[in-house]
Amino acid sequence: VAVTVIHPIAIVSTAFRLGYRWRRKRFWWDDALAAASMVFDLVFLIAIWIRTDGPGPPGARIASYWIVSVTFTLILWSARISILLSIVRLVPPMMTMRRFTLLLLLVFPFITVGLLVQKIYHCASNLAWYHAPGLQCHLGRDVAVAELCTDVFADGTLVLIPLRLLWGVRLPRKQRQLLFTVFCTSLVTTIVSIPHAIYVMGVAGLYEGITAHIEAGVSLVVANLLVITTYLYTVFRHGENID
Repeated sequence: VAVTVIHPIAIVSTAFRLGYRWRRKRFWWDDALAAASMVFDLVFLIAIWIRTDGPGPPGARIASYWIVSVTFTLILWSARISILLSIVRLVPPMMTMRRFTLLLLLVFPFITVGLLVQKIYHCASNLAWYHAPGLQCHLGRDVAVAELCTDVFADGTLVLIPLRLLWGVRLPRKQRQLLFTVFCTSLVTTIVSIPHAIYVMGVAGLYEGITAHIEAGVSLVVANLLVITTYLYTVFRHGENID
């Protein structure tokens, strides 16, 4: 159910976002990162189908696990970078906060690479899982702690930056509405990341995979909500634009 419902919603919402932004001639780097996240999600979805479509040859299931494991991280962090780029567009150029957000644009990719290296090393250093019944690498406590800490850091900054701007800076009403949307959506990504980290710490199994599906899909949907909210505002306000 998680794969059938969440990922198609994520992909369709991204396709809508890209079409809307391109049509309005406002396509920017945040949209490019959302597009990358959508591509990773498509690859993730295909690999999941390969793993779950009957027993299948072990080699194909092992390869699909590697693809799922890598693309999961890429979906999450490309979606987060997309949200961060959306925030950069809303922060006034002369503010110190803008320099901080630009610094985070360097930090987030480094975190992504670090998490991928840790995960790949952990699973490649002991290939006993190639012969285990589930053909799944148990990521264990170290990977779970790293994922949870970086999730909290990233989502925390994506929550606190809009909150700081909402409470401490005089901004036009339209910008405040957009920042409030970013604040609310960033809270959602934090909430859905916690169950996955908990199950990664435990015994590898069904719930680890299900929570990964949910976290990946929700993260991509959340990255698109700002643009979708802008579109809905324009529709219901009879053409008034807040973007």
